[in-house]
Amino acid sequence: MNTMKKHLILLACLALPLAALAADAKPQGKAGAKKPAPAASAPAPAASAIDSRAAVRESKQRSTSMGACQRQANDQNLIGDARHQFVLSCLAAK
Repeated sequence: MNTMKKHLILLACLALPLAALAADAKPQGKAGAKKPAPAASAPAPAASAIDSRAAVRESKQRSTSMGACQRQANDQNLIGDARHQFVLSCLAAK
């Protein structure tokens, strides 16, 4: 009988924290109320090959101009905010 009480106490000690976690995980609102299903939306159209090639070309141009601006900032030994402002103005000019 003594071991049975120990087992029940141990079970209660383990069950209380789990019950608290379960209570925290419940959604707000009415108990048992189901959330409405999300509205079906049309799938996004796939980008055409021409659009994707243009995006790649634009990305390469940006990285090339960014690299050029960074090199100019290095040549001028700019650091910190001065470097940041220089690179921003350099990119805006291109």
